[in-house]
Formats: sequence, structure tokens, C-alpha cells
Amino acid sequence: MYSILPTSLMAMHFKDLVINPCPRCVLINNNSIELTTKESDLLYFLARHPGWAFTKAQIYETVWDEQYVHHQHAVENIIYHLRRKMALNTTNTNYIQTLVGYSYKFLAT
Repeated sequence: MYSILPTSLMAMHFKDLVINPCPRCVLINNNSIELTTKESDLLYFLARHPGWAFTKAQIYETVWDEQYVHHQHAVENIIYHLRRKMALNTTNTNYIQTLVGYSYKFLAT
């Protein structure tokens, strides 16, 4: 199983996005965006592994810390809301890429 929070508590920087795991703070273009716990956990998880593709089951089992049993919509809903919140502060809405028929990955560039 993958860890949600980074082993190192250093902030991660990607173009106009800064993710600081402690305290849970996400900045886009120096504007703080409010995320739910699950949104921030999911974003931290994906951002720690840029370019890696994860299935909905892998994401769910890591972020929710429970077995994935037909909860694909939970992951989809969090991704949807996360993208919406991020889009309010940046024109780069491609940080989280959908892989049709597979799942999602974080794009650092």
C-alpha cells in the first residue's frame, strides 16, 4: 500500500501549484484553495508520484484506507471537485489526467 502523506514534509512545487503537506495547504498562483481532507489526500498522493498511473481501486484503498468494493464513483467525485476548485485559480487544468479505461495520473509539467 502507498502512503498518503509524504515521508518528507517539504512542500512540492509544480509550475503555479504548491502543495504543502503540513499544514495541509495548497496554493495556485499564490492563492490558497480550500480542499476537503479527501481532496487534499488524493492530490498529495498523486503529486508524490508524478507520471504514475493509478487505478481507482489503488487510489481508493490508499486515500480511504479501506478495501475498494464498487466505490469508483467516490474517486471520480473527488477528482471532479478537485479539478473544479483548481480551475478557479489557474488556466492549467491538466495536472490530473484521466486515462480512459484505466484511471488517473498527476502531470508535473
